[in-house]
Amino acid sequence: MPDKKSIVAILLLSLLFSACTSIPKSETPVSAFGGLDCSSLKTEFASAKKTEAIATQAKKDSWKVILPIGIGARYLYSSSSLKEAEEREKKLGEELKRKDCPTESY
Repeated sequence: MPDKKSIVAILLLSLLFSACTSIPKSETPVSAFGGLDCSSLKTEFASAKKTEAIATQAKKDSWKVILPIGIGARYLYSSSSLKEAEEREKKLGEELKRKDCPTESY
């Protein structure tokens, strides 16, 4: 079973990779637009539209970054609760035996 540090590291890496969507950006500065011919302007416009579409989709998908954190938090909480329940069960069983309680009651 992985320890908490490993789980946290995996969650952080998952968050990092899912948050780093590759959004293309033009290297042509806005100040250079005046010197571009029509063909270059059309190319830049198409590139800007593509960037806009990808950025819009990345923005819509950004909620998915939360999902791995929620899964990890639930996993850690469940693991902690399970361990606590097992320890309580063991101690209760020992106490039941110590008090000679009938076996059908536990």
